[in-house]
Order: sequence, then structure tokens, then C-alpha cells
Amino acid sequence: MASYTVTALGILCTFGLVSCQFVSLGSCPEVKLQENFDLDRYLGKWYENRRYANWFSLFSNCVTAEYTKLSETSVKVNNTGWLYLSNESDTAIGNAIVQEGAKLGVRFSEFSPYGNYWVLSTDYTSHSIVWSCEESPKGAIQFNSQLLWILSRSPEGLSETELDRLFDILHGYGINTDIRKLKPTKQTNCFGRSINM
Repeated sequence: MASYTVTALGILCTFGLVSCQFVSLGSCPEVKLQENFDLDRYLGKWYENRRYANWFSLFSNCVTAEYTKLSETSVKVNNTGWLYLSNESDTAIGNAIVQEGAKLGVRFSEFSPYGNYWVLSTDYTSHSIVWSCEESPKGAIQFNSQLLWILSRSPEGLSETELDRLFDILHGYGINTDIRKLKPTKQTNCFGRSINM
């Protein structure tokens, strides 16, 4: 039964029927969100430090996300990266809405539903852990699909000590941080940056 389930999930991933970032059996882990989330302090540019592999940034490096306030509950999202296979930049403009505290919803088309953008931890000046989890419809086989990003305010990234602390937070929730799942994002020699590290 387990191998059948994994095979079925693989087929669904292949055909894009589920968001196959990190798929596991069972329901979504229980997490705590950033307390007293301050949207104004969160705005500005973030650099992607690590991410679960996902179809929409599969061949991108030098990825940044910039958030600009539109209203008390709405934010413009500008995601930019460098497609290393075609050697060109890629930009996606979307919007986010504050749903409750550190729970935001993000979408990049007015015709698509809002996807979860939950801030698990941020100090606003160096790091942010962003997580999303969607569960399958209740039935005989329960599984979930997760997205995970670690963001930094600087392209230089985070110290090993800081990363270890963030990994400890994620481990406490049962969220996978294996390097094969949570891959580093290249932020060096990025086209268009005044300083290439």
C-alpha cells in the first residue's frame, strides 16, 4: 500500500496535479506563527537563502522577493530570479493579503486562489522562515504538500549559527530540513547587481 501511495503521488506530481514541493503522508504539522507580526517592518527586499524545490522556480537562482505596501492588508509582491538555463531574468508580480496575524495569502494571477504564506519566524532584519502546507481531501489516504523558504535580508545569507537555530525551530515542528529537500539558493555572480560576490 505504501509503495502504491508513493507511486500515485509521483504520478500526480509529474502531471502537475498537486504542488510537489515536499509531499508526505498524514496531515500538516502543527506550527506556531510569528507573534505580533509587524507588516511594516517586514516590507522591503528579501533574498532567498534556501527553498524546497518547486516547479515555479525550478531553474532559478539569484531569487529575491520585494514587498511593497498597498494598504493596511494588501502588499505588492515582486519575485525576481535568474533562469540559468536560458540565461535571462524572470519576474513575477503578485499580491499578498494579510489574513490573520502572520498568516498571509499570496497569488500571482487574479484567476488563481490565494496560496498560504505563513511566517513562522522573523526578526525583520536578518531572517524569515516562510512555510505553506496544503492537505489532500479527507479520504482513505491522507497526505500533505509543503513549501518552505528561508529568506535573508542580505545576499550574503545567514551564519551557520543562525541557520542551525532556524533548523532547530523547523525540527521542533517536524518540518524536513534535509539538504536534499531544502536546497541552498545561489546568490553569487548575479546579473544586474552592483557587487557580485
